[in-house]
Amino acid sequence: MATDVTGVEDVMGEVAHFWQLRKFQFIEEATDFWMNAVAPKECFGDEDPDLDTTLLLNQFFTEWLLFEMPYQESTLVGITALRDEISAESRNVLKQIAETQRFSSFKMQWLNPDTSMVQLRDVYSGKCYIVESAHLADKAGWLEGTVSCRIAYVDGGWCCPGQVFLHDGADWNEVDQSNYVSADTYGYYVGLCREVLGRDGKYRKSLRVH
Repeated sequence: MATDVTGVEDVMGEVAHFWQLRKFQFIEEATDFWMNAVAPKECFGDEDPDLDTTLLLNQFFTEWLLFEMPYQESTLVGITALRDEISAESRNVLKQIAETQRFSSFKMQWLNPDTSMVQLRDVYSGKCYIVESAHLADKAGWLEGTVSCRIAYVDGGWCCPGQVFLHDGADWNEVDQSNYVSADTYGYYVGLCREVLGRDGKYRKSLRVH
C-alpha cells in the first residue's frame, strides 16, 4: 500500500480538524439525529457522564459524522475529497476511502504483529480481507469472537480508517443472528451503536470497545 497506515491516519486527522472548524454548519441537526437514533444510556441519567464516557460517546459520534452522516449528497469524507483547501495527495486518499469504506463485523482468522497484518472474514458475506492494522494485529485475544470495525481500500491494500473497534467474545456460531442489525433502518453502524450504547442495547454486556 503506497499510502501507509500512518499516512491514512494523518489524512483522517486532517479531515477531523477541517470539519471541527466548520461543525456549526450541521452539528445541531446531527446531534438531534444521533440522540434519537442511538439513545445512549449514559446521557439520560441524573448526572452528567464522566470524562471516559464522554470521550467514548464522542468517538462513536465522530465516526458517524465523518463516514456516514448524509451531507450535501455525500459524506464529510466524500465532500472533503473535493475541497481545494486539502492537498491533492490527501484528496486522492479520501476519494478512495469514500468509495470503498464500510463498517461490518468480522471473524479475525489470523494476525501477524510483526507486519501489522490481519485477515478478516465478514460474518455476513463470507468475504475475506487482508487488512493492515497495528491495532488489530496486537489483539491476539480477538481471534475468539467477532470484531466490528471500518475498513477501506487505499492504494492497493485494505486498512482501517476509523477509530471505533468493537470486540464481542461470543462465538458467532452461537449468536442468535436474528438479533443482529444488518438490516437496520439507519444502517449497520448506527444500529450496532444503539445496541452497544443505547438504553436498551442488546450487546451492552458482551461487546467491548477498544
